[in-house]
Amino acid sequence: AQVIKRALSAGVLSSGRDVRDIGTVTIPVARFAVAKLKSGGGIYVCRPAGDPNGVLLRFIDEKALDIAGSEQRRIERDFFGEDFARAHAHAAGELSYVPDIAAHYLNALESTLDVQAVRDRRFRVVLEADRLTMLPLVRRLAERFGLDLLVVDDAVGKAVGGAIDDAVAGVADSVGDGMADGAIDRAGLADGPIGIEAEADRVLEGLVGVSQRVLSSGADLGVVIDPGGERVILVDEKGSSLSGDSFLALLSLMVLRQRTGARVVAPVTAPAAIERLAREFDGEVVRTKANLRSVMETMMREKVFIGGSDLPNFQPAFDAVAALARILEFMAKEKVPLSRLMTRVPPIHMDKATVSCPWERKGEVMRTLIETEAKDRLELLDGIKVYHDSGWALVLPDSDEPVVHVYSEAASMEDAMELRNMYVSRITEISGQRSPESGKHGEHS
Repeated sequence: AQVIKRALSAGVLSSGRDVRDIGTVTIPVARFAVAKLKSGGGIYVCRPAGDPNGVLLRFIDEKALDIAGSEQRRIERDFFGEDFARAHAHAAGELSYVPDIAAHYLNALESTLDVQAVRDRRFRVVLEADRLTMLPLVRRLAERFGLDLLVVDDAVGKAVGGAIDDAVAGVADSVGDGMADGAIDRAGLADGPIGIEAEADRVLEGLVGVSQRVLSSGADLGVVIDPGGERVILVDEKGSSLSGDSFLALLSLMVLRQRTGARVVAPVTAPAAIERLAREFDGEVVRTKANLRSVMETMMREKVFIGGSDLPNFQPAFDAVAALARILEFMAKEKVPLSRLMTRVPPIHMDKATVSCPWERKGEVMRTLIETEAKDRLELLDGIKVYHDSGWALVLPDSDEPVVHVYSEAASMEDAMELRNMYVSRITEISGQRSPESGKHGEHS
């Protein structure tokens, strides 16, 4: 990744643009740096989880948002077509280094929180995270917030990042006494949420290790953070895990509790439990398309979180460190353990599947479903969402792969599975495919 970063920097400089090198940071800190430095954009270079020979580029625009899928495709087209300008030698850009941008990030984060309330509680936190990018940042946070930080081996933490990225779900359904409620999911926030369970066993191992350390040390909570620093799995003081849709519901609960009549943002794939929470606290839910940028843009517009002068308003939802800090603040002010907070999140029964569908048949699948479903039961914000007496099902074509994703939610896991199976069968029949490519159980409690 470092070699690619230097090559990218040289290429940008040759086009006449200045480059600011912020060093080795997490993705949320990179987004913060774009806003803080008032840059025209940013490029984050890293190694994809599970692929030691690969390189992943994340492009960030001037608003500190991940660029849209259409913009990604335009960049690829221009690059491979060599449709870009090159500056004369005297007009090349300048390279500069920004020292310790993480300190500015932590200062901005502190300015939005009641740090003293957290310090007074002296929380004990078990952490599993990447030692290169995440551990130094969380250690500095722990010093500022007065946390007793217990670090476990991060060998599995890197695999956890990959599994969260690929939306592995339900791997902790039967892990010991405290893990039965656990599940891992990206909450449908990927541009193309594809379910791949390649790292499930290693994720399970990591969660069990954190859970056991929490129980043996008497910690207040455990945290597993992906290497990029965007996603987090929580483990409460009883050893139960929380992630994905339930984690999103917990963040929504925090917003609704802190501000009367607050508006919370959730993708179309997120559970109806968020609406139930909003009704309880006289709030409102704003639904978005199931892609990262749509959720970020809407959170920023609605000011779901208080972002300060430099910290984007969407930050806690896509920043494990900011989320951890806010959850600790919420626990301190509410004077309740994490397990009690988790009981306030309504039960969630969701199921998911990915179905093979040729590109040329996707339009036919969607058109047929629209024509055959009752119009008063349809929602077309993103894909086709169909409401039933027992729950809802969402059919969402993938923008990058020849597959269609099916999400379902109901009052029971059995009903959610039945809805999922019904739409998997319909898609398979319409597209002429023999069987679904993959299926997986979602969160439940």
